Amino acid sequence: MRGVQGVRVLLLALLMAACVDRPPVLLDPIGARASVVASPCDPMQDAETVLLAGDPGQALKLLARAPEGPRKVRLMLDGQLADRGLLKARATAEVLAQFPGWLVHASRQAGMIERADQVETWTRIGTTMFALSLMMLSLAGLRELLKLRKESLVVLVGILLSLGFSRLGGPATPLGLPLVVVSWGALGHAAVATAYRVEPGGRGRALLIALLATGMLGSSIAVLAQALSP
Repeated sequence: MRGVQGVRVLLLALLMAACVDRPPVLLDPIGARASVVASPCDPMQDAETVLLAGDPGQALKLLARAPEGPRKVRLMLDGQLADRGLLKARATAEVLAQFPGWLVHASRQAGMIERADQVETWTRIGTTMFALSLMMLSLAGLRELLKLRKESLVVLVGILLSLGFSRLGGPATPLGLPLVVVSWGALGHAAVATAYRVEPGGRGRALLIALLATGMLGSSIAVLAQALSP
């Protein structure tokens, strides 16, 4: 009996040594994640490692084998939030808040869930505004879209200059600026094509300007929402 117990202790010691021997996840996230895949040990520790390494999906799979408890629920909440599973994360936050000592963390993560939900909502609104405006302008422009007018060339030059300035700006330049510039350029070209094909009157020009402004506003909202996401 003592022999069996000694073997178990030895195996446990070897297992813990393998876990401790892993590269630090904050310094080498790729190596740490690879070591978990190659030689898994404690499911809870493995899940925390791959979560810090930026793989919440794998972390949630590992947590399925972990023992129940507040630490597991906390890791599940962090993983679901990182994986954008907002509905599941909201329910998990309510469960975590019931454990003594975990209310503050659950409340903090619940706030992040609400902010992420708002980001998704505004991104959908902005994307829909941009897509509908571009679709209507493209349908109105039809074959004129294939012709490169001087107005479109001015828009193209503006896009190239903006992209060039964004590269020169370095890290201080907002990451979403090129996306905004390109989306505005597409809307501008479609508006020029529509103006040449339809030759709108006063009301038509007002509608054209409204569509162009709506699309530009929508793309800006979508990119800004993503830039401000938690």
